[in-house]
Amino acid sequence: MSLVCQRSLPTHAPPWVHCSCNLRKADCGGGPRGSASSFTIGSKGYVGIGGNNGIEKKDFWEFDPVGNTWTQKADFGGTAREQATQFAIGIKGYIGTGYDGSTWTSDFWEYDPSSNTWTQKAEFGGTARYDGIGFSVGGKGYIGTGYNGTYLNDFWEYSPDGGSDLTLTSAASRKTHGAKGAFDISLPLSGNVGIECRTGLTRNVVVMTFNNNVTGADSASSSGGTVGSVSVDPADAHNLLVTFNGAACNGSTVTVTANNVHCDQGNTLSSASASMGILVGDVTGDGRVTNGDTAAVRAVQGQQTNASNFRDDVTLDGKINTQDVQTVRSHRGDVLP
Repeated sequence: MSLVCQRSLPTHAPPWVHCSCNLRKADCGGGPRGSASSFTIGSKGYVGIGGNNGIEKKDFWEFDPVGNTWTQKADFGGTAREQATQFAIGIKGYIGTGYDGSTWTSDFWEYDPSSNTWTQKAEFGGTARYDGIGFSVGGKGYIGTGYNGTYLNDFWEYSPDGGSDLTLTSAASRKTHGAKGAFDISLPLSGNVGIECRTGLTRNVVVMTFNNNVTGADSASSSGGTVGSVSVDPADAHNLLVTFNGAACNGSTVTVTANNVHCDQGNTLSSASASMGILVGDVTGDGRVTNGDTAAVRAVQGQQTNASNFRDDVTLDGKINTQDVQTVRSHRGDVLP
């Protein structure tokens, strides 16, 4: 009879394991350094400043993990330094305090990757220091502890741009005109409604513009048609895009509402609404389709669509032609109630 010794294996992998596979990535751009600063924005990592053998640095680098590449970005806006504190809020990164080779610092800087620029912000609220800690929660940044001749334990909260309340500043109806691109019809937030005169009613896009960068909304609704999606404009985070199918909405006024809109400063706006009249063919925007609208299209017939005539391209094909004239004429007599 033989005995076999069996060892029980853990049912869960330990949190840290040694891996023999090669996971090394491209070396950090800018050369060796210590006491650097880093943060993450979207799908990219950012690393910069720091020191090497008593020489402080101010270069700044972006890492793309997909391509495993480093790209040099604009130098840090303040003096070269190491042991600074950093965090990211929304689509911006922040670096402040630190040691510049002669003294500790308290200046504070914001990095915008979309424009690759640094902007100096309000001075750090505590005393100058280095080797502090920083993090962000709910659209606000926090910095504390550190050293400036003595060890510190004070803690400070930062609100970007003073933490201004979130407000809707403007709205527009956006449609794409073939290869000529997208054009917006303004939708006033008060007074007479803006009128969307173009076809393509199955996909209407309402652009809501806010004073702060938005991070999303919990939901959206429409008084007519069916909402399809609500998302942040990838080209400008001040804009929230709400799409809806308004195929049955011609000749009516539709109000689109975004609920619980959030911004990168930690604010929430309970609701934001924009209204538009939908009347295909009303290129003059007076609430009715008449011979005057047909004449307006004929006056620019043959032109390519541009910022001054895009309302006349009601068929959205990037040029003003017979199809636009016929479409307007077919809606002659239609009015908004």
